[in-house]
Amino acid sequence: MLSNRLHLAAPLPRRCSAILFVLLAALTGCQATHVPDSTLPALSGNDPETQLDFWHTLATKNLVSNDEAFHALLLYMDRTDSAQSYPDRVAALKSRKLLDHNFNQPADAPLTRGTLAVALVNHLNLKTGITIALFSHSDRYATRELEDAQIYPASSPNQIFSGAAFVGVIGATQDYKRGNPADYPAHVMPSEIQGYRPPAPEAPLVASSSLSPSPGTPGEGWDEGDSSHKDDLLHPIFAMLQPDNLSLRPSTTTSTAPAGNRAVITAVEGFVSYRESESAKWKRALKGVELSEQAELRTGPDGAIQLVIEPDQTIAVDRLTTVKLLRIFREGAKAATDIGVKYGRTRYDLEGGGIEHQSTLRSPNATLAVRGTRVSLFDQAPFVPQAISLTGTAEFRGLRKRPVRFGAAGQGKTRVTNDNTNPAALALEDTIIDPILPGARTASEIPLLNNLISTGATVQIDRGSGFRTVSGGSVPTDAQLQPLLPGALNFVLRWTGNTNLDFAVSTPDTPATPGGEFIYPVPGLANAPSGGRTAFDHQGGPNGGIEVVFFPANSPTGIYSLAAPNVGNQTAIATINAYLNGAPVDLFDGQTTVKGPITQTVTPSQPGLVLASVGSDFPTLPGNPLRLTTLKKPIDINNPPKAVMVGPKPPAPTPSKPRRR
Repeated sequence: MLSNRLHLAAPLPRRCSAILFVLLAALTGCQATHVPDSTLPALSGNDPETQLDFWHTLATKNLVSNDEAFHALLLYMDRTDSAQSYPDRVAALKSRKLLDHNFNQPADAPLTRGTLAVALVNHLNLKTGITIALFSHSDRYATRELEDAQIYPASSPNQIFSGAAFVGVIGATQDYKRGNPADYPAHVMPSEIQGYRPPAPEAPLVASSSLSPSPGTPGEGWDEGDSSHKDDLLHPIFAMLQPDNLSLRPSTTTSTAPAGNRAVITAVEGFVSYRESESAKWKRALKGVELSEQAELRTGPDGAIQLVIEPDQTIAVDRLTTVKLLRIFREGAKAATDIGVKYGRTRYDLEGGGIEHQSTLRSPNATLAVRGTRVSLFDQAPFVPQAISLTGTAEFRGLRKRPVRFGAAGQGKTRVTNDNTNPAALALEDTIIDPILPGARTASEIPLLNNLISTGATVQIDRGSGFRTVSGGSVPTDAQLQPLLPGALNFVLRWTGNTNLDFAVSTPDTPATPGGEFIYPVPGLANAPSGGRTAFDHQGGPNGGIEVVFFPANSPTGIYSLAAPNVGNQTAIATINAYLNGAPVDLFDGQTTVKGPITQTVTPSQPGLVLASVGSDFPTLPGNPLRLTTLKKPIDINNPPKAVMVGPKPPAPTPSKPRRR
């Protein structure tokens, strides 16, 4: 009767409800969340296969514990975990300043995003602002720093991790460290991305005796250093996709593919293993191994594998990814390939070559169909699924959404996501950075950047300084260039050839800098007190590149020294222009003075060298004609090229200011 009366009575006043809640809490106590069924110690071994078992078992868990996460961090950083217990792991991370010295959470407590953020920010040295530099162990500021670096999605420090989300963040950290493979076709392995060098293990790897290879049997045992690959297999795919039934389980029907239809492993980096079917044993992936339908592959945090399906398909499986070859079919002039991506990122090139392809990249949340292009599909928590086309048209379909065609022949890189299927809006969003950063772009630079992006250029941003690097795309013609120029005084370097040129400018004396100023496309030298700045560092591409140094109105008058050192490894044809308020400026190449462009052949040992006269005349000395110097040795990219300058001696580099919060 009492329960009936309480049920039928009017609701309790709010104050009484609060008191009742407190009394109930006092009687029952507060139960802390604990993570059940730890992967440790069962998967705590350091041999490569156990490490892969650990990572891909962790990816299936609903929650990740502190103990599991700290073991994973040590494996990621060192490729081994010598700690024997949770207290040992905590002590090891504290000794590296990756955990706050007051951290005292239990081993089975769920990992929070704030705790992991502190470890990753300090591991990556992401102390780009005053606040994070002072409070690098603040979970709140560390979380914001990882959001800025696009290693975290929008997050709260108190959020806990699922296994899939944790593995996805470790993958994003790896992309941040070495460059994003999605910006490159499938024939390019991660170690070939410019500026990346595979890290050497800091401790010896322990090999399990059960993985020792038997003579003449590829695929078992582990070794380092096999990263050879097949070079000239660039290309893409077509398929009308349905997002239903995206299961990676084996097909219930027998394949009709001829026995000769196989995928051949052509390159391996890091820890990678494969198995012929779901019931088979995992084996070490080796170059030359042939795989058929229903084969599965998995990679570790630094792992990647490349496959070739002759004659025209190349597949690259990137870090912390699991894929299955659902279908490989070829009969006459028709072919079909179906690749299931359980999670992670897979890149796919298809040339076509007169063969009618019907192929699919599919994941649990998206599918991708392409024809004659280079694409990648990424589907990994906690990020939004996305697809990228590096060239040509592709079709993307998110789960329970309409298919969207994106990209075009010759357009270059375009990207769509489950949340935004407008490639132009995403490209512009990718270039927007905090305007308080010292290297943040000005409004005058937007037309030039948009032009490059529209032709397929990739723009990356240093989150600390705001400085941009550009690669790929097409170089504007003379007619296209004029309306894109960002300053009143503009110096323009354009080149042909797939190599990397830098553009350096030394100014005459200025009121602020009596010895002149030096502008060079690196953080700290990209901006000058007079207002001169370099728009970005273009690192080249198949169509060459462009760099622009520009000044506002009332720029210094006198002789400017221009240099174009070749920091790549191929000869380029460089063209240098200068414009003042849209009119050509006098240029001198060591022999003649012209109004208009000067074209020179630039090699790694000989830069382009030009003088520009702004508001003055070139000096003439009887019997001692003006000459430009040449180089005796190649440019050292780690030592900015003071030696190639003519004119005023450049000042010492000034470090870029940290970003303010």
